[in-house]
Amino acid sequence: MKLFRYTVCMSLAMMALQRSAFCQVNVDNIFCLGNGKMAAYGTRADILQLFGPPYSSPSLAKLTLQDSTIQVSSNRERYTAIWSHTLSRAGVPAGTVTDFVDATLPVFIRKVSVKTPVSFSLDLPVKCRVVPRELQGFAFRLSGDLLVESPAGTPFYNDYPMPYKQYLEIAARGSVHITQAGPGRYTVRCNPGEGYLYLAGGPRYPDCITNVRKALSSPYDSLLAATRSWWQQFSHRRYDFRKTLPSTLPMREQLLDIIDEVSVALKTQQGAEGGVLAGHNYHLAYVRDEYGVSRCLRALGYYREARDI
Repeated sequence: MKLFRYTVCMSLAMMALQRSAFCQVNVDNIFCLGNGKMAAYGTRADILQLFGPPYSSPSLAKLTLQDSTIQVSSNRERYTAIWSHTLSRAGVPAGTVTDFVDATLPVFIRKVSVKTPVSFSLDLPVKCRVVPRELQGFAFRLSGDLLVESPAGTPFYNDYPMPYKQYLEIAARGSVHITQAGPGRYTVRCNPGEGYLYLAGGPRYPDCITNVRKALSSPYDSLLAATRSWWQQFSHRRYDFRKTLPSTLPMREQLLDIIDEVSVALKTQQGAEGGVLAGHNYHLAYVRDEYGVSRCLRALGYYREARDI
């Protein structure tokens, strides 16, 4: 019963925090992707915020599906923060999108496989500057790329300023192409076939370039497999509640699902320094929230993560 109370209360508390943060834009079904260095908050096939490292940073990109005739069905792979989105038009399958943040690099990776063209709007913050392509010197075969520079002093919450510049490299491969649509706005067009989008953080310029080069140097399937393995190792470290919860427990399967969902949600929002994000729009770790999170982590068997707080 104690586990049930801790887990359900934490799940409800996190949903309340995230929903309250989204009241201005009236968006629900929020999830987080993250590895402690880079985090992304999304809903369906949209990425609402992407930031880091560190987690207390301003968001540098937003990715929104442009076609309102497309329906999106999203599913998280059990034990992981790997999300798959099935796209359809009027009930007819149109393609799939797979999203994850790499296990070790601060790099968000998206694979798009579609039968007909699909476009996303890529929006950058007003104060960001796009560095000309010729300064980047990539030797990889790309179908589009941008280097985004966020100036020092950019707020990451209210008027709390980031004390240094940050960089984000956006690279496209295969059937994915990036074209400018206006000031601070680009179109990510996904043509029929398979394509890939990489968003790599720094925070410094040399770090950013090193990170994206490492990601582009590895096959997509290898990055996905390593990330899946990393998440499965994390999930298998928690208490085995399938053995401890009696088979007669009411709503047992739903509780097991909640345990997995909350475990992954907490891990994605825990920065490498130990603090856990308070939610979308709140890129800070508050003592009040950390106490509840630490109790939930201990109840789940994640003493290492609880200690890190």
